[in-house]
Amino acid sequence: MRLHRYGLLFVTLIIVCVLGGCDTDNNDDEVESTNLADVKVQGIQLGSSRDELIHAFGKPDFVEKIKQPKSTYYIYGETSESYDIDFKVVDDQVKRYFMTKDIFENTYSHLIGQKKADVLRQVGDHYYERQDTGADVMGYSDKEHNRNIEFIFEGNVVLGILVSSI
Repeated sequence: MRLHRYGLLFVTLIIVCVLGGCDTDNNDDEVESTNLADVKVQGIQLGSSRDELIHAFGKPDFVEKIKQPKSTYYIYGETSESYDIDFKVVDDQVKRYFMTKDIFENTYSHLIGQKKADVLRQVGDHYYERQDTGADVMGYSDKEHNRNIEFIFEGNVVLGILVSSI
């Protein structure tokens, strides 16, 4: 099971992303924009409504409401700590989602479990790098559509993909 393999790092990253929302404002303004307008998961994209999300994914396995900043997380998976995907919804709109498994219809989900070179081949070389809770992050910004996609790594392997509004 992936959770046992990556252990504490994986659980810590998930908890920080759920509670803190994953800080995606650390991207380098000098990095050239990457078109992410068509990035969606099973028809859901940033800005989709809560109703569209429920229609596409069904009733969530877990729901967590956060008071500050006010948001609701719709979590799909075995447990709220070891899940397949979660969505952050603010004011009835999807503002970000985080995938940990390649089981969804998505342009980039097949890169989960793959290496950094695979990400570079598919997404391109206009990226920024940062660290978050001990994990390496490789991100791409779409400045025209105000969104990011970030690939979270342990070593050279993609553990998850975060898509968020800037």
